[in-house]
Amino acid sequence: MGTARLAKVLRRRRRMEKRAARRADNCPNTIAELEHQLDLIVADFHTATPPDVLYHYTKLQSARGILTSKEFWATIHRDMDDPAELDSAGDVIRAVATELRQCTPKEDDARVLDMLLDKYSEWKASEAFDSFLACFCSARDKVSQWRDYGDSGRGVCLGVKVIRDEPAPAELPPIGGRVLLQVDYDPGSWRNRVKRKFMEVMSLRRRCLTTYPHVDSGDSLVIAGVALQQIAAYAESFAKKPKFSKEEEWRIVGLAPAGAQCRSHQDGRAFAPLRVRVDGRLIALAEVIVGPDAPPSTEGEVHRLLAEVGYPSLHAPMPAVIRSTHSPTTRP
Repeated sequence: MGTARLAKVLRRRRRMEKRAARRADNCPNTIAELEHQLDLIVADFHTATPPDVLYHYTKLQSARGILTSKEFWATIHRDMDDPAELDSAGDVIRAVATELRQCTPKEDDARVLDMLLDKYSEWKASEAFDSFLACFCSARDKVSQWRDYGDSGRGVCLGVKVIRDEPAPAELPPIGGRVLLQVDYDPGSWRNRVKRKFMEVMSLRRRCLTTYPHVDSGDSLVIAGVALQQIAAYAESFAKKPKFSKEEEWRIVGLAPAGAQCRSHQDGRAFAPLRVRVDGRLIALAEVIVGPDAPPSTEGEVHRLLAEVGYPSLHAPMPAVIRSTHSPTTRP
């Protein structure tokens, strides 16, 4: 072999060794580390960065409860009875798992998908987890949002700042974990997101067992199956029909064990409290928009409410309070 060719082969070998070393460095070498990295895969479900401000349209009395408690009340998914929800979400998740199973050659890898498919009826989100949703949107001062969610234009819209440089708040029972998700109105896009996350779980478990044979295959099978289950639960919570895309919705989705004890609205729907700030800090507001059909006194009521709650504070400046730019009784 010539000198030039030998040098080329050696350089290629060094590159391969470096790539292998990087893969090993990023590869979990214990069950606990595998579980941790799988949790990160599940938590990193979003594909879009949220805007700096998300909007929550509601009644003035509900806004008072939110700002006073520093919590949003996340309603349990099964009680929302939202006609926009994608009816076939469970069927699509099963189809994705079946497709991946058919193209998975290694039997040990396929066992994870077999577990999901064989037990899907009991692993389905509504059976394994209770999903709680707090809903927001990226649309500022939008007529249809006032009509549908802002007390027919008589309520207020809280412009909630998305805090990026702050630790996540401690969860309140019964919530065990949460993600902020952009609702997907494109069935194809939603399906691909589910497929990609399933593949990430499979790939991480495979690399772990290949690189570190001492890791127990059975234990890794169980925790990878739980990760697929959590992904399915989250996925069922952010799929909507295309015709409702005007809502521009984002959701905080919190998961709790199925049947966990929780509180109820006056109408009987179950809910769980969700904090958005650490250490009991006030909710960071960019602005509060008063609805186009709200009484003239509403701005004053909002100013008094903000002062009563404690705005401004060290971590929450006083937000602007403005009235909607839409004319009263505007209809789309």
